[in-house]
Amino acid sequence: MTLLDMPTQPALTYGDGWFAEERYQSRPFRWMTRVGRCRMTGLAASGPALLRVTGGVWGNDAVPPVLSVTVNGRPAGATAVSADVGNCLFQIESSDELEIELTLDRTFFVPGDERALGMMVRAVDVLTAEQLEQSIDAEGWFEWEHHEYFPFRWMGLTSRMLLPAPLRARGRFAQVPLSGDCPDGEQVLTVLGGDDVLATLPVLRGWHVYDVSLVPEGCAKEQIPPESLTLTFRLNTLWPVDRHPDDPRALGIRVGPLEVHDDRHRHQYVKLFHAAATSRGVAGEAGDVLSAAGLVRGVPREAAEASPYRGLPIDGDGWFWVEFDDNGPFRWMRSEGQLRITDQVRQGNRYCVLPIFSSFRNLTQEVTILADGRPLRTIALLKAWNSYSVELPPPTGQDLILTLRLNKIPPVVSHDRDPRPLGVRLSDISFHDDPARHDRAWFMAANAAKNQQELRDGATTLSSFPLMLGIDLYGKCNIKPACVYCLWDPMKALEGEHVNAVIDDRTLENYGDFFRGPKQLVNCSFGEPLLHPRFEQVLEFMTSHGKMAEISSNGQAFNARTVRALEGKPVYLYVSLDSATPETYARLRNDHWHEIVTGLLFLRDARRRGHGWPRLNLVFMPMRANRQDVEMYFKLCELVEADQLVLRPLLYLEAPDIQRDRGGYHFDYEQELLDREELARIFTECGVYAKQYEVRVISQFDFGKIEAPAIGEGRVHG
Repeated sequence: MTLLDMPTQPALTYGDGWFAEERYQSRPFRWMTRVGRCRMTGLAASGPALLRVTGGVWGNDAVPPVLSVTVNGRPAGATAVSADVGNCLFQIESSDELEIELTLDRTFFVPGDERALGMMVRAVDVLTAEQLEQSIDAEGWFEWEHHEYFPFRWMGLTSRMLLPAPLRARGRFAQVPLSGDCPDGEQVLTVLGGDDVLATLPVLRGWHVYDVSLVPEGCAKEQIPPESLTLTFRLNTLWPVDRHPDDPRALGIRVGPLEVHDDRHRHQYVKLFHAAATSRGVAGEAGDVLSAAGLVRGVPREAAEASPYRGLPIDGDGWFWVEFDDNGPFRWMRSEGQLRITDQVRQGNRYCVLPIFSSFRNLTQEVTILADGRPLRTIALLKAWNSYSVELPPPTGQDLILTLRLNKIPPVVSHDRDPRPLGVRLSDISFHDDPARHDRAWFMAANAAKNQQELRDGATTLSSFPLMLGIDLYGKCNIKPACVYCLWDPMKALEGEHVNAVIDDRTLENYGDFFRGPKQLVNCSFGEPLLHPRFEQVLEFMTSHGKMAEISSNGQAFNARTVRALEGKPVYLYVSLDSATPETYARLRNDHWHEIVTGLLFLRDARRRGHGWPRLNLVFMPMRANRQDVEMYFKLCELVEADQLVLRPLLYLEAPDIQRDRGGYHFDYEQELLDREELARIFTECGVYAKQYEVRVISQFDFGKIEAPAIGEGRVHG
């Protein structure tokens, strides 16, 4: 290509009516007088285009000034201009040279400046047809920010954007992430297309994904009008200024990138989640609720009062303050601690469940439980976390004082980095009125004690039942074709005639004491357990028998039903994503990333209502295909309030011979395996990001044959 063949670049020349260039926070701008003229040359094509003027005015007049524009002597339109820097859009006919005249209907005087000022202009540019493949912000928006998972800009009360014709033609629906800071439903967003109301959206607190139909119901894609569409976002109220005192701007809600699509299933998927949230009144507001007997973290007051109590001790002597471990929040007790339990919290229930962590392995640490000074029970404590159901005296209408008294505490040398007198940990206490559940809890505790004793004695024949039971709930998957690294076909071949075996709550009941004895059920199979047709019944059965469950999921089966079933259940949920962006997810699985994010956000709300349950672990297997997603994965964990980011290896296979093309990417299993040096860099980055985003990281690299590198600084644990 010669110099003569090279395309010319558009150039802007300022003419009459402009002051010299200035800078604010390193950004250049120019003040114009009431009328400013400029010339644009070097435009490559003629035809329909958009003139974009980026700027603002001084002050916040009740009636904002109006900017009028002419291009090559022809009026291009007029629009109001606010004090916040934004975009003013004008539809024009482009040519190789444009004479542009900007006229503001009045001028202003800035304190300390004698000049009569019109509009402050940061940029004047022309968007031609090939640039109109994305939405164009018009007036009412603040500048883009990029520090959260979703890039976003704040809107005020009213903001507008243009969907150019090529973008509008892509589909009948628009999906957009929104984040409100007011209680659920306090802010309502009305979305208009031209003059027509397209949607009225109660804004939920925190980030959620919303989906709006751009056309009337039943309209086919080929019936989409061929012209551009102006969307107006209109809020009923701003975020109160006293809730963001460090930022004086008139802030409404955060709005992320808008995407036009034509997937009706995707549209309905999002709408069903919001319909379920609306039907229950709230989606779950974060916050701490204090009561006379305990602390319920992350639960709205209404939800705490309406559901069975579950919380940490707060009123009583002998406790250190709240800390966290893999089980969630807890408080260390000294050698003795007291709990004050009110009638409102107890609600007449007969039994109290006390989750207690003991550091002793030999059953020699005992706790005596007293009610108003009278002994109720002495319990030999099992190693680690275990739950004990205690029968309480009949309600009297008065507060009940429970005292927990230990016979001994661990020696300081066993926790020499922490010199406090630490006895046991106590997690969320709860109450129930079911004698059968009480009996099952003590059968499980007695079995665990017998198992622990038999193992200490070196018994080769056990009369106790295993403390962990592996189950394969469901042998079918909703990702077809399978994930690029999945060994689905050979594994299903090995299952043979048992591939369709039914495992549900009735099956578990038939296991008898083999089900009654274990503390934990682990489901990690080749299949998606959330697809189970009796998923709710299985979880209820597990919970009623006092079981903890560990369930692995691919994340595409979250819906209003499965999220509701998981809410508040004692489940450790492992969601394997290995991606933080739609592009990477498409390389490894498919194009359903929108379902992942939508489901995880509503799961976050359910976990807030459910006292942090299920615990959420997001799994990431580093490989070449997702190497660039490491930091974004931490942002995703922060967004959905994951309890942990779990690092797992892409398993070493002797001769994988797995090559697949997916999402425009060629996946070669052998080439995807990272060497130790690259893994060391990733682990170091994870240490930094763990600290930056306050996300706990767990390494499970002992699953594979490659030795895990040393961990960098941050909240990373092996």
